Parts: sequence; structure tokens; C-alpha cells
Amino acid sequence: MDNTLVTYEPADYAFSLGDTAFPFGWEGIPGSWPRRLLHIPTMTSLERREGNFYGRWKEPQYGILTYTWGRWQRKDGPRLGILGTSWTIPAVDEEHFTTQSFERIIKRMGEDVEFAWLDVACIDQENDTVKMDEIRKQVSIFTTAHRVYVWLSRLPTNTLTTALDDVFRCETHLYDDDTRALGKSLPDVLTDLLHSLDTIFRDPWFTSLWTLQEGTLRRDALVLSREGDTVPVALIPKLNVYLGFLLNAFFHLRTAIAGHLSRKEWNIEVEPLSNKIVNLIRNAGYDHAPFCQNPNIQYGAANRRITSFPLDRIYGITAIYGIQIGDHANSVCTFEELEYEFAAAINKYSPRLGQMFVHTHQPDEGCTWKITQRSRVPNELETFNRDLLDTCTIIPGSRKSASFEGPTCSFASLLKVWLSRKLDTYEDSDYIYPARIRVDDYLPDMYPSLPRLLGGAFDNEEQGLEAYLPLADALLKTFEPVKLLVLRLGEYRKTPQDRFMVGLVLLSSGASEAGYQRLGLCTWLDETFNGVEDPEWEHQHGRIY
Repeated sequence: MDNTLVTYEPADYAFSLGDTAFPFGWEGIPGSWPRRLLHIPTMTSLERREGNFYGRWKEPQYGILTYTWGRWQRKDGPRLGILGTSWTIPAVDEEHFTTQSFERIIKRMGEDVEFAWLDVACIDQENDTVKMDEIRKQVSIFTTAHRVYVWLSRLPTNTLTTALDDVFRCETHLYDDDTRALGKSLPDVLTDLLHSLDTIFRDPWFTSLWTLQEGTLRRDALVLSREGDTVPVALIPKLNVYLGFLLNAFFHLRTAIAGHLSRKEWNIEVEPLSNKIVNLIRNAGYDHAPFCQNPNIQYGAANRRITSFPLDRIYGITAIYGIQIGDHANSVCTFEELEYEFAAAINKYSPRLGQMFVHTHQPDEGCTWKITQRSRVPNELETFNRDLLDTCTIIPGSRKSASFEGPTCSFASLLKVWLSRKLDTYEDSDYIYPARIRVDDYLPDMYPSLPRLLGGAFDNEEQGLEAYLPLADALLKTFEPVKLLVLRLGEYRKTPQDRFMVGLVLLSSGASEAGYQRLGLCTWLDETFNGVEDPEWEHQHGRIY
């Protein structure tokens, strides 16, 4: 996969953008080639032949354009002139973009590559079976591409440049807590920044579900304005803006501004502006670090994105999981059925991944085990490593519930171990034992005795067990301790040095069939402190409703 190191012009600038894809369990052929490619000079769509030939070219370098058009498709109107297709190229409302501007973008791509993958030119738009096949190949199609371009078709060059300049300057100085360098008062800085972010996020690229997936697969995509121009990075004019730079700026701004909210001297004057900015970034789906590899982050963000067809809310995000679900192109399938199939596939692949989220709304009865798009990922679980160990199984049945089997212990006994480890012998009295407890967000509404902890942008990365003791105490007082169980899901690591465990907090129904309700998650450092080892784990099976 030749996309982890990207060299920009001039060649003096080389930046590692990290892994640009999430092929967690991808079962397709690595590096498999698209069904068709567009030969840019002749605007001809060429079908792949044996040996990965397109016409007389074998495995040519190609570019991909990630853009929006589906919501503006029209039955009649000007169409892109492309040869070699057996289907009618879609017509797009010219208020969104014109065929002339589209052709200009394709020619801009042609300055770097001779071939391009464009959905309207390379996917038979009248054949659902072909569409589903190409959807399954999104990881390989995007990771095989030589270059990827983000087209912000509603933002003129001047408008985009002004907004991005403001974003990057604010990122630099707010993250360094140097507001004086911006030459304005903090309220004025935040007011202007809010306007700049709103300008950027109003482009449809930031509201499309499909582009959420595409941007996740290739964060090294070059950002283009409506006219097809690149935009220089503020303070580094020789360096153009790539998507990864922009997403990193959003994350740094969210982090810096959330930090200002925690400082009492700023609260009264800037809190309303800060909250608006943080919420704007969060609603766009960019409130985590841009290279976090837990695809549940994007799945939760997908709920705030727009798509023309309900089932695309699942199909439009599956590529970053690298899982395959059934082909319903020629059959009737409800969104609820597809969501169940999707959640079942994730848990079958990895119970850790299937449960590394927090419900933001109460799930349907019998479905507390099942991830939905009304979910979020806590900061400590923003990375998933498929090579680590799953220690249990979670298998959905024909009904709504799912069966589990694996090591369990009482919540009270695990908490006792954590507390014993917290009383460490380190000379540093400020040492924090890294254990956390998360309950699903809707539970404090059902049980007012459970404290509502800050989450998302306002999490303190340095928080340890001490911050979660009120919640632990409330859980033991709200529910009978004997009914609170922890199912050990498996390993989790944010750094190679630290080995954490992830557990699922369950509430027993008390009935004979061993039924449980999911309450949330807990994580803890899996090391012996003060000679205190983990509690004794008991192998158990049951059902999560």
C-alpha cells in the first residue's frame, strides 16, 4: 500500500500521514483494480481486461475525485461527455456544478495522472449489481489510487483561501495558547473562527455520507476549490492543503478551545462561542484525532450526514470496517434488518470492535448489544487494533438478543482491585491509576442517581480512576452489586508499552435464563501494582438483551 508517505511540492516537504485506510478484516483481493477507469485525455471509459489492462495500458497510475452530486441529480440537463459507457451519464443541477466546471476539474487531475476513477464514468449507474460490487471494492480502489482529490465544488478559491487561512492561523496560536499573536481579543478570534468554520462546513462535501467514508480512506487527498485551485497552508505558502492537514486542524482547535472552557477566567465571555465551535466540529464528525483507527467514530458521525437512500447509511460506511454484508441490491431489505446484519458482522469479526462505543440514545428493546448510528466513541477507545486479543464471543441470534461466552467477574470485585492498585507505592503522590468507567449516555436520564460525566471534547486525557469513583459508587447503590457483571472483551493499546483490558458492564435481569442488559464499558491497565492481580475470572455464558 503505497500511500502512507506523501511527498508534496516542493520536494523539501515530506509528511507522513499515517495509515490512510481501515482494512480491518477486508476479504477482497488487496490492490484489486477498478472495473473501469476514465482515460482523461480522450474522456473515454475503459473496462478492465485480464491482466489489469485498460486499453493498451497495464495497471496505470490513476487519480480519484471525491465529490458530491447524488442529491442534485436531474432527469434532464447537460451531461458530461464521456465515450465508452453503456449507461446514461447522470445530469446534475447546474446550481450545484456545471459540466464545464466538472470537465475543468478532470483536466486538473490530468495534470498529475492520465487516468481517473470517477463513479459517474466508471460505475454503470443503471445496474445495481455492478454498484454493489464496486462498493465492496472501495478500500482497494481508494488505496490503489496514486492521487486523491477533494473537490469543494461550492467554495470559490478566494472564499476557501480566506477561511482556511483563518483556521490554520487559529490552530497554530490557540493550540500554543498564544492568542496575542492573532492580534485580536479572544471573543473576536472565536467569532471570526466560527464564521470561517461555518463557511467551510456549508460545502456539501462535509455533509455527505459517502465523502465521510472516502475521506477516511484517503486523508492524503489534495483539497481543490470550486475552480480546481489548490490552497496554500497559512504560514507555509509553498505547501498546499491536504485533507489530513485540515482534519488535524479541526481536532487541534477542538482540543484548544475545550481547554479554554476549563479555565474559569475565560468562561463567562467565551463559553457560548466555544460551545458553538466545538459542536460545529463535532457535528461534522471531526472531534477525534484524524488518525484514530476505530471506525465506530465514523459510524456515529454518519448519523449527521446526508444520503439519498436509507440503506446507504450502512453501505456508505462499511468499507472502513473491511467487512462484507449481504447483497440486497435485488431484494427487499429494511434499514433495521441491514443494521442488525451489520452489527452482527462486526461482533462476529471482533467483540471488542462490536462494543467499543457508547449509546447516546436508548436502543430498542432487546438491542443494547447492537451499535447504532446514535452512538459515540470515548477518547480512550478511539483506536482499534485488529491484531490484539478478543477474549470472548458475542453472537446475535435470530431474535434481537445476542449470546455471549467468556471470562466474567463481578463489577464490585474488579473495582476493589482497581482501588488496591490505586494505593500504589510510587513516590509521585499524583500518580493516577488509569481505569475508566463509561455508562451509555441515556442511562442517567433513566436513573438520576447516576452522575452524568463530561464526554467527547471535554474529556481530560489525564483523568484516572479518581474521576470515575462517584459513578462506580452510584452504580453499586443504584443496582444490586450481585447483579453487576463485567465481561472481559479483550486487549486494548493506545501505545505499544501499555496493555489495557476492555470490559462490558452488564446488569443481570435476575431471571434463570441468564439475561443481561448492557450498561456501558470499562477499561483498566492490565498490570500488577502493589502485588494486586486481577480478580478471578469465571467462564460464563448468557444473553444480552
